[in-house]
Amino acid sequence: MFNSKRINTSKIKESKDTYDELTKKIEKHRSEREAMKSKKPTPMTIVAPKGCIVKELQPLVQLYVDKVLAEDQDWDHSFFLRMMIFKLSRMRKCLKTGWNADCEKVAAQILEVEQALKRLDDDDYNIKKTDAVHKKYDVKLEFKKTDNGNGNSVLVTSPRKKNGTFDEKAYEADMKQAYKEADEEQKRDLSIAFDGMKKNVLGWWD
Repeated sequence: MFNSKRINTSKIKESKDTYDELTKKIEKHRSEREAMKSKKPTPMTIVAPKGCIVKELQPLVQLYVDKVLAEDQDWDHSFFLRMMIFKLSRMRKCLKTGWNADCEKVAAQILEVEQALKRLDDDDYNIKKTDAVHKKYDVKLEFKKTDNGNGNSVLVTSPRKKNGTFDEKAYEADMKQAYKEADEEQKRDLSIAFDGMKKNVLGWWD
C-alpha cells in the first residue's frame, strides 16, 4: 500500500536546503515587520548641521528612524529595498500637492517601481508557485527520519489523503516549471524596478 513518495535521492539535499532557506527567509521578514509595527518610537536627540532648520529637520529624521532606521542593518538586500520603498512612497505622496504638471503620470511610474520593490522584498515567488503545485496534486511536504538509525531526516512528498497516490513524474515536472516561473517573475520585477528608475527618475521632478 502506498504511504509516501520520496523525491529523487540526488535532489533531497538540494530540495531540503532550498525549502529551509525560503521558509526561514519568509518567517524572518514577517517577524521583522510585526516587530516594526509593534515597536514604540525611539526618541532621539538630533544635532542639526549648520544652516538647517531644526524644527523641520527633527521630525523628518525621527520619522526615518521610526519607520526604517530602527531596524536597519548593513547586510541583506531587504534593508536597502525597504529604504527605497519608504522614500519612493514619500515622493509619490508629495506629488499630491499638484506642483508637477504630470503629477498623475509620475505618481503612477513611482508606484509601479515601489510595488515591484515590495514584491522583491517579500520574496514570495517560489513559495506561491510551489504552493500552487502542492494544491494541484493535493500533497504535503514533511521531514521524516531515515531508517538507517543515524537520526537524519529527508524531505518527503506525501498525499494529504490517507492511502492516496499521485503522479510523481508529473509533480516533479510541474515543480521544476514552478521554480522556473518564479525565477522569471523575480527577474521581471528587478527590471520593472531598476529599469523603471533608470528610464524615468531624472524626469520625475522636471
